[in-house]
Amino acid sequence: MTDTQIFKFIAKIKSYYQEFNLDDEALKEWKEKLRHYDEIDVYKQFEKHLQNNSTYPPRLQYITNYIDTIEVKDSKRSGLCSCNLCKRFMTLPEYERHYNKCLLITTLQRVFYREYDRYVAYADLDIYDYETLLEKFGDKI
Repeated sequence: MTDTQIFKFIAKIKSYYQEFNLDDEALKEWKEKLRHYDEIDVYKQFEKHLQNNSTYPPRLQYITNYIDTIEVKDSKRSGLCSCNLCKRFMTLPEYERHYNKCLLITTLQRVFYREYDRYVAYADLDIYDYETLLEKFGDKI
């Protein structure tokens, strides 16, 4: 959503709930969160809130928790999925190859931090393929 769309949405909430006011920090948070969502989806969530006959204005969490971001919607349309570990988007066949390596890297990061008090960046380990990572660091796990 654009800033203009967000301000119109907030005005709509105020038209139903006169006590609804946002201070500067809250407005900043609403703008930051809502900019990742489609206007139509946000309004649909608000309509659901109204249908529940709620006497309280909707919380930002209610509006955003049950709808997908624009990025997620686009990825679903294009056949992409995202890795739950590193949040990268890729095709399903790529994901099947990627996941084991990503899991190994995140495990190694934890081991290095816990055992050696050393942070190792994901990118520093991502340069190796899965088999090389196992050869070099398999004894650490």
